[in-house]
Amino acid sequence: MRACLCFTVAALMAGCSTPPSPPASPTTRLEAVSMAIPGPTQTAGPRSNAPKWVQDGMDQVLLGKPDQAIPPLLKTLEVDPTHGEAHYWLMQAYQKKADSGLAQEHARQVVKLMPNTTQADEAQALLELSTAPKLEGTGKRPTDVKGFEKAKLGMSEPQIRQIYQDQLKPFRGRYANPRHRVPFCLQRQFGSQVMDVLLTFDVDDGLLSGVYIRPKNYPSGSQRDFLEMLATLTQLYGPPQADDNLEGLVERLRKVWNFPSARVHLNLYGGGDLSITILRPL
Repeated sequence: MRACLCFTVAALMAGCSTPPSPPASPTTRLEAVSMAIPGPTQTAGPRSNAPKWVQDGMDQVLLGKPDQAIPPLLKTLEVDPTHGEAHYWLMQAYQKKADSGLAQEHARQVVKLMPNTTQADEAQALLELSTAPKLEGTGKRPTDVKGFEKAKLGMSEPQIRQIYQDQLKPFRGRYANPRHRVPFCLQRQFGSQVMDVLLTFDVDDGLLSGVYIRPKNYPSGSQRDFLEMLATLTQLYGPPQADDNLEGLVERLRKVWNFPSARVHLNLYGGGDLSITILRPL
C-alpha cells in the first residue's frame, strides 16, 4: 500500500514539473567565422569636408585672391548644391573678378537658399544693381534741367505712367510731406548704389512737383556715400555752383546746382539722412 502511494505521488509530481528545455543548437562554423570578422570601418564622406572648403574659400576671398577661392567653393557645391554659404562666397569671388554673370547666378541662389539674412539682402542688392539703369553724363553743365530724365516738373501722373510704364514700382515707404503724394518710384544706379527715385505729385493740382532720390535702405548714408553721389551728379550737371557745408561739422552737408527750371540739392543730414532733391526754383 505504501509503495503504491509513493508511486502515485511521484507520478503526480512528474506530471506538474516543467519539461526540460531543448539544448541550444550549436553555433555553426560559418556563423562563428562571420562573428569574428569586424564590419567595414565607417569613414567620413566628402560632405564632411564642406565646412573646411567653405572656410578656405572665404579666407581667400577676404585676402583678395578670388582665383584661389573658387575651386574649394565649387568643390563644396559638388557634394552639396544647396550650400548657401558656398554660393555667397562664390558671389563675392566672381564680383572681385568682375564676372557679373556668374556673380548674379550665385546671388540668385543666395536669395533662394538663405532668406531673411544679411547675405540674402546683399545678394538682392547686387541683383537690383545689375538691372537698374546707370546714370551717366558728360561732366558738362547743361543749359537747363526740367526734372529727372524724361519726367518733367509739371507733368501729370498719366503722362509719367505713359513714359515709364513697367519701370514704375509701387511706393510703399514713408514720405513725410503731407502736401505731396508718392504713388510710385523708379530705381536708378548712382555709383555703387541703387537709389529709389520718388516722383512726388502735389495733392492740390495733381502735377509732378518734385523728385526725391534716396537710398533703398533709407535712412542711411555716410560722407563716403555723399562723395559718391557728388561724383555722379557732377557727371550729370557739371560742378556744383554752391555749397552749404558747415565747417568742421557733419550735421549738414549740401551741394547745390541751380538751373532756370529746377534746383538740384544733394544733402547729408545728421543721422545718415542722404538724399537728392529736384524742385522748382524758389
